[in-house]
Amino acid sequence: MVTKVKNKEMRGAIRFFAATVIILMALTAAIWGIQTGWGSVKIKRLTLVGEGGTTLSSLVYIPQNATSETPVPGVVVYHGTSNQAHSNDTWLMELAKRGYVVFSPDMSGGGQSDVTGNRTSQGITIANYASELDIVDMSQGLNLIGYSRGVKTIYSVYEEMADKINSLTAVFGNYRWQEANMDVIDTNVCLIKAKADQYDYTYVGDAHALQKMLAELFGLGDELVPNTDYDRNGYVVRYRVIADSLHQTANISQAAIAEILDYINVVAPSPVPIDAHSQSWQLQQALSLCASICFMFFVAAFAGLLVQTTAFCSVITAETKNQGLRGKKLLLKIAFEIIIGIILFIPVSSAGMSWFGKSKIFTSTNLNGIMLWLMVLSLISVAFLAFSLYKKKKAGMEISLSDFAMGPDGERTLNWGIIGKAFLIGMIVSFVCVQWIGMMEDFFGINYQFWCLTTFVRLGPDRFVKAIPYAGLIFIAILTGCIGCYTSRRLADSGNPKKDMAVSIIINVVVSAAPLVILLCYQYIGSFIIGTGYAPLSATTSMNHSGTSLVFKTVGALDYAFGYCFMMGGTNGICTYLYRKTHNLWVGLMVGSMFCGFMTTAAYTLAR
Repeated sequence: MVTKVKNKEMRGAIRFFAATVIILMALTAAIWGIQTGWGSVKIKRLTLVGEGGTTLSSLVYIPQNATSETPVPGVVVYHGTSNQAHSNDTWLMELAKRGYVVFSPDMSGGGQSDVTGNRTSQGITIANYASELDIVDMSQGLNLIGYSRGVKTIYSVYEEMADKINSLTAVFGNYRWQEANMDVIDTNVCLIKAKADQYDYTYVGDAHALQKMLAELFGLGDELVPNTDYDRNGYVVRYRVIADSLHQTANISQAAIAEILDYINVVAPSPVPIDAHSQSWQLQQALSLCASICFMFFVAAFAGLLVQTTAFCSVITAETKNQGLRGKKLLLKIAFEIIIGIILFIPVSSAGMSWFGKSKIFTSTNLNGIMLWLMVLSLISVAFLAFSLYKKKKAGMEISLSDFAMGPDGERTLNWGIIGKAFLIGMIVSFVCVQWIGMMEDFFGINYQFWCLTTFVRLGPDRFVKAIPYAGLIFIAILTGCIGCYTSRRLADSGNPKKDMAVSIIINVVVSAAPLVILLCYQYIGSFIIGTGYAPLSATTSMNHSGTSLVFKTVGALDYAFGYCFMMGGTNGICTYLYRKTHNLWVGLMVGSMFCGFMTTAAYTLAR
């Protein structure tokens, strides 16, 4: 009977794993097809040597029509602060589809380039490289596009190599023009503003204040008029306002993308004429979201399959007695966890960004804020656990590993064999996941990224080393979280294991993601509704970026937390699934902390 049950579990694990692999492969092929026009555009990864021997990594989209005999206009896209080369894939694919050669570098702190702190130097390196390619038509010059912090990059690059530049397109970050040397800016310029841009509002004021500032800087009267073209020394200066848009939505705004495409076509006519409103990125983004979710299922399925093998099946222990709270007590505990997470996030993450801003170990300022928040929540969980165990001991009850979700009832000694095998499973799963993402980049030039909510990008050697301290912190956060989820917050058993697993996963995913989701919705949906750039939550901390006199203001780490609610929820779902399969937290803890630690750090900016 036991053998039959084991065989059934193995067959189920194989089917689950096979299904995730097949679906993921199909989604990957579809994303590649949409993004490249089914092979009509090649996506490659370049590694260039920049100033002082530093390396610069960049994507390049090469359409079939771009040859040495028929060179085409070149476009260079510079991303914002908390981004990397793939962040603007929606722009890149649409531009390449229209016949342009498009470059998208990982700027300092993002992706695979060296952290130099000098984005201007990096911007010049990629622009010079692009200008020397025989497939790029330099009869007019390069067309530079900057998003957010990238706006500063485009005009800074122009100041150093004006004779090679045909146009500058500034997308959602026009407050940065106040630092430009306007005496040398003499080219085609497109200024695209999000109506509800919180950073324009923070640094300049409402739309009228920004329009007056830009008019003065460009010498175009008293105030720019939305949706108007101006003649400036024979060049086209265009000003557009995108309604129903936030600073963060530039890469998923059809209107913003249409304005980019239309302006580039005006100053550098498209080799493949396609209407600016005929866009296919929406399907690419939908498929990327599905792939991101499927990738989480793949992680759980792969670990679950390993658990059923002869080499690792000993990690499965006897099911423990359910110690979960019930009724009002359970609801109060869930409500408390969500509310305390909301209350503490902004002040604690602000402190984390400030205290560890120059740390040599924790090298992502943005992520440091989130990590300190998780550590504080972990301390609170430990305090509740200690109080619970104190009451149990005072009542004369024995404390065993099951009180920590670490082993069977009555067992009091840690099984290091189980812990070691769980660690090995975590290493295997994480290695395969990192290799999968790397192979997608190598063979297809793509990744899984939906807007700024889900980001799975290649983990290079340097980032792997920098990820280790964060994986350690995430280990602590997941450990304390799992103990609570699988003891006091363990849901009642219905007698239907599949139903119980599904309900547990859903509840744990929702509860873990809820604090950030609620804060993000309040801040950004609120800002969207107000529509002026004013945000309900005011900036609480500042960050100094090299090469700029502007001190970047942020609401704790909230501006960088879009993707972390997905990662928190998804990782908790993986851990819950593996707990239900093994009846202890070890495999889920090891897989979750390694996967979340390495994948999160791969995507976050190393802000130095």
